[in-house]
Order: sequence, then structure tokens, then C-alpha cells
Amino acid sequence: MDDCSDNDDEKLDKAFINEYKDKYFFNVDVISTPENMGFAGANNMGISRALKNRPSFVALLNNDTTIEEDTFEILVSRLNNSTRTVVAPKILYMDNPDKVWSAGGSIDDKLKIPVNVGAGSNDDGSFDTERECFFLSFCAVIIPAEVFSEGVGMLDESYYMYSEDVDYCIRLQKAGYSLLYIPEARVLHKGGAAGVSGGSDSLYYSVRNECILRDKYMKGGKAFNEQLLANQKYKYYAKKVAGRDCSNNKKMIEAIEAWKQGERGKRG
Repeated sequence: MDDCSDNDDEKLDKAFINEYKDKYFFNVDVISTPENMGFAGANNMGISRALKNRPSFVALLNNDTTIEEDTFEILVSRLNNSTRTVVAPKILYMDNPDKVWSAGGSIDDKLKIPVNVGAGSNDDGSFDTERECFFLSFCAVIIPAEVFSEGVGMLDESYYMYSEDVDYCIRLQKAGYSLLYIPEARVLHKGGAAGVSGGSDSLYYSVRNECILRDKYMKGGKAFNEQLLANQKYKYYAKKVAGRDCSNNKKMIEAIEAWKQGERGKRG
């Protein structure tokens, strides 16, 4: 997928892909979108194209990743030995492969937000146990193709980016699928390519979409969001009066109010 890249470094080199396809006899189909469709929209387009070939599985893989040689073989072997299962590898930082980016996903009970297990921790063996998770990062995941025709459907494009994978994983579990973290399979992830270098857009979408998740799936989620909004307003005015930087609080207020007003999709 080339999701309307405006940077030459990010655009897919179609000549290279054709050369690679001819050399290894892979069926590579390059799809370019007319506008930036966000994570969910672009992946839905790719999934729809892949399903035309009637595959057994569909793999989603971010453009800022490198996979180890046997990663797909390991993941697919676990799928072949299981039923109604979605699998994902251990994800490590590309610039520091001794540190974990994600070893599956869980929910922080206090903050009620999705978190990547082990994020920033040393890859010291503590995350080498295969287990079921609350969610899997769709940075790298393999999904049985039957999922998309069994009522689970496609990714929810109203998130635009961030938390759409958590939403989809909740729907998968409701449909009876298990989410399995496979530590033997490994992927290196650069991180940050889909966002805006951790800037205001990243903060906006992450906070707004976390509010959507809480409201949609968590008991007391709406009340939690309302309290979070009140807390951020208090911190904003307290910092402003004290002459301190309150810009992030202001951005969070904007994001929470966007949830409250029912805003979805791409901002602006």
C-alpha cells in the first residue's frame, strides 16, 4: 500500500517491486490511494484486494518494519495448528532490537487505556511466553481470511489512526476468536511513521480514540471520559495562571471534546 505518500522516501519504488516480483515469482500488487485514508482505510483497501485471491490468511505489516527470515513461517504454523485464532509476533525497536516495542497488548486498569506489554523493557526473556492477549498490535499480525466474511467485517475507519486495532480485537473476541502472542516470531519496528512525529495530530487521535473505546466498550467509560476532561481543564488553567506550558493539556481537552461532540474520522 502507498497511502498517498508525499515524501519520495516513503513512496513505493514500483520498479524495484517489479524486479523483486520477477526474481522471486511473487504476486505483488501495488495499490496507491488518491488521498491519505488513514491506517484503517488503507488496510481495508489492501485487505479487499487480497481477498479477491481467496487466501487462507491475510497479513498486515507496517511499512516501517523488518521481519526476521522465519517470522511468517512460525506464525502460519501456529495458525495451521489452531482454529479461530489470530497471531502476532514479538515486536522490537528497530534502532534498539534489545528492547521490546510490543509483546502483545493489555488494558491499564487505572488509566483505562490500551498499552503494549513490555514497551521499552529489555528483551531479557521475560516476554518469551506464548499467551493470549486482550489485543494485538496490527503493526504486524496474521488473520484468518474467513474473519472478514464471518460478521466481524473490516477495520473501523472512523478511528482514522490509533486504536482501530484494539477495537477490531475486541470484535474478534466477541466473535469467538483468540488472540495469540508468539514470541518466537520477531519483527523490528521503527515506529512513528504513521503519526506526525509525536506531534499534535498523534496526541489528538490517540486521546480521542481512547475516549471512543472507553465509551463503546468499558463499563463506566463515559463517566471516566467526563472526569478526564474536567481534570485536564483544571490542569490547563492552573498551569496557565502559573505561567507554565499548558499546550499539551489544551490539546487533550480538544481531543476529549471531539469525542464528546461525536467527531470521527480525519480531523479538519
